[in-house]
Amino acid sequence: MIIPFSAKQSVHLNLIGFESPETANYKTDLNWLMVQLKVECNKGRWEVIDSFLTINEVQEIIGWFDKLSLGQEPQYRFLTFIEPNISFKLLNEPYEKNKAIRIKFDLECRPKKAKGILCRYVLR
Repeated sequence: MIIPFSAKQSVHLNLIGFESPETANYKTDLNWLMVQLKVECNKGRWEVIDSFLTINEVQEIIGWFDKLSLGQEPQYRFLTFIEPNISFKLLNEPYEKNKAIRIKFDLECRPKKAKGILCRYVLR
């Protein structure tokens, strides 16, 4: 999933596979995905590969952006997950042409030397 924003800012979420498919307990471990995150924003550029999202959470992100692309109110304006590595917050109204979204990168999803990164994006 590529989330393009204005001013040469983008977030890429690439699903690589399951966290540990060879030793996975079907009901718990198989749900976690290895994700490649590439970020380019006003705070810098970085890339991370880690297991910080589940299958259900990826589906939730897709549904959230689908609703916004249609100008509809998502179920939640603030989207958080079990592992608090990344979160999304809608800052304006979903019916507005340009959506203002704040993405917070934390823990394994932030640059190695940073404490926590907030990037504000405008989705066009």
